[in-house]
Amino acid sequence: MSKNSLKNDFFNYINQEWLEKTQIPSDRPAISGFGELDLAIEKLTIDLTLGFADGSKQMPNDKYIKEYIKLFKKFYDAEQRNKISYEPVHKILSKIEKLSSFEELNKNYLEFQKYFSYLPVDFGVAEDMKNSKINVLWAETPNLILPDKTDYENVENRDKKLNAWKSMTRKLLNKYGKNDLEIEKLLEDTIKFDSLLIESAKNSVEYAQYTKLYNPLTPNEVKKYFVGFDFMSHASKLVQNKEIDKIIFPNEKIFPVFKDIFNEHNFELYKSAFLVFNLLKLTPYLDEESRIISGEFSRFLSGTKEAKSLTKYAMNSSLSYYSIPFGIYYAKTYFGEENKREVEKMIQEMIQVYKERLETNSWLEPQTIEKALEKLNKIEYMVAYPEELQPVYDHLIVDEDKSLVENVLEFNSIRNEFNFKKYLEETNPKYWSMSPATVNAYYNPMKNHIVFPAAILSYPFYSPKNSSAANFGGIGAVIAHEISHAFDNNGSQFDSEGNLNNWWTENDLEKFNKKIEHIIRLFDGREVISGEKCNGTLTASENIADCGGFQCAYEAASRRSDFNRKDFFESWARIWRFKSSDEYIKLLLSTDVHAPAKLRANVHLMNSPQFQEEYGISENDQMYLSKDEMLEIW
Repeated sequence: MSKNSLKNDFFNYINQEWLEKTQIPSDRPAISGFGELDLAIEKLTIDLTLGFADGSKQMPNDKYIKEYIKLFKKFYDAEQRNKISYEPVHKILSKIEKLSSFEELNKNYLEFQKYFSYLPVDFGVAEDMKNSKINVLWAETPNLILPDKTDYENVENRDKKLNAWKSMTRKLLNKYGKNDLEIEKLLEDTIKFDSLLIESAKNSVEYAQYTKLYNPLTPNEVKKYFVGFDFMSHASKLVQNKEIDKIIFPNEKIFPVFKDIFNEHNFELYKSAFLVFNLLKLTPYLDEESRIISGEFSRFLSGTKEAKSLTKYAMNSSLSYYSIPFGIYYAKTYFGEENKREVEKMIQEMIQVYKERLETNSWLEPQTIEKALEKLNKIEYMVAYPEELQPVYDHLIVDEDKSLVENVLEFNSIRNEFNFKKYLEETNPKYWSMSPATVNAYYNPMKNHIVFPAAILSYPFYSPKNSSAANFGGIGAVIAHEISHAFDNNGSQFDSEGNLNNWWTENDLEKFNKKIEHIIRLFDGREVISGEKCNGTLTASENIADCGGFQCAYEAASRRSDFNRKDFFESWARIWRFKSSDEYIKLLLSTDVHAPAKLRANVHLMNSPQFQEEYGISENDQMYLSKDEMLEIW
């Protein structure tokens, strides 16, 4: 490509050959730098799994891997699944079919909570945002059929998506044994009930502001809003009758309207939806035809051409129960300790750079800087694999005499039970919520720690063969990105102990909010594909993390004696390479808190004076950003 194209679209300039030659796998909606690494791990995992399953590879002396392989065989045995087909599902779903009222559901709530989803209120246990060392009760109400509330705003778009959902569900209800009249009534009722939930649902932008998901109710308030259900009594039994002083709801909009939706007048509509959603939840575990049909709506939304192969399906499904134990095996077997030490060294460097940048920060008052440094100094980092494993894995034992569906339901029940046992217990910061075999990383604001799984510590993010600048433009920027999440529009509201607690002065918070508005403007409305634009508010937290990550990683890289800034900029553009179906881009634009990959690459380069200087960018170039438009946060 010409130098002019570099000045107009650096992402395309660096990735042109890759974009032209790389094919999107037929069973995926996209391919990317992350995705290519994931494909390599998928290939290795398939090879290991099949080898352990057929005995051609020696099974490791690891009880979790042995159980994983037993479950894999259950999923992989299509012949047996085809033979059993819907038999176990009829027995399970008959409990819903026999329901006659919300009153009856209320009387048997705990039995339904054990196995079913789409309950009026679904309980779980997680950290208390305001006292993050302790686990408390949370409760959610049912999700919508479509991915986001905004999908219902345009009638043509809504109907197109609902028709695709109906087409899939109609086939599965037919296989379940319903006749045409019954099927149409179930579909009509389910969509009617779904429509009752739309007004009180939150959209993706609202969910992205996750500190606003903390809406605790006292026992008396629960009784006041949730008429017709003994939720305090049910919750008490779920947590072994321990005292409950509050239940936290992510969606406070449901409070005033719950009684208008979940009442006997709407029971038949709800019962249809309750049956349909629980059937859809179980169909991936039935015969092969149902398994493939059950993914049709998801593939329609994402533009994915075909279903996963039987092998990939069996592997992914069984890994969903053993992902962290398998990830530990993967990391310990294939990940070099030397790489781990080098990445830990980079993390320490990045934290030091952050510290110095905070100490010399020009827009914060000393009081706020002191609190920010206190938080930074308390960030813990974990690399490659976790030191501890949750005890629930010791209880996920496959019963080879039972069907796949029975095993899956039992596993779900065991995980539920362990979750409720954690109520009022201290949280364990050593536990991970991501497999070491996942190509990703994360910051947890309530633990104030960052996690870098073994899988991401490979090319294009990191390689011992890369120059130091290329590694800083790759994994270095990812590291700094995760540190920056501690100080994004959400993470910044948690203190050094991981508690939701304002540590900002009033003036500094006002200045920070102006910077948030600035980064929203930088991204908002930028066209990605024809007529489809980025939502700067939805993506604000990730854009703040990218902004801080890019600038801090650049500074850290520049301190190395062999620094080459072209290597840094090119590596940054390379890690965001991405190619997908248009349908998937549209889906991400409405639901994903990350900006589209091309914008992540280009906008932060545009925002870099060093980039503009290196490549001689002028105001006639599309990669140009004026000094007034440029932004530095951290």
